[in-house]
Amino acid sequence: MSVLEAADSLRDSVSIAVDIYLNSVNNRLNQIMKVLTVMSALMLPLTLVTGVFGMNFVVIPGLHHPQGFWWTMGGMAALALLLLLVFRRYRLL
Repeated sequence: MSVLEAADSLRDSVSIAVDIYLNSVNNRLNQIMKVLTVMSALMLPLTLVTGVFGMNFVVIPGLHHPQGFWWTMGGMAALALLLLLVFRRYRLL
């Protein structure tokens, strides 16, 4: 085997090793992006509810009810739990 053939073989080996490393880094990045996407999808409806209840309107359902705050918190928790179960069902989490 000549020196040039050995150099080509080593270059190919290094190229394959770099490709394997970059693929593993890319897979880890994809896993992180998946978790961040699920977290943002969980927070989106909760942010919408808090945004609506944060507006200065006179008539908001449950605003003057003694248990209105707890109903809203319970609804938001139920919505987050439902979304979490859906994500687990479809193996997104």
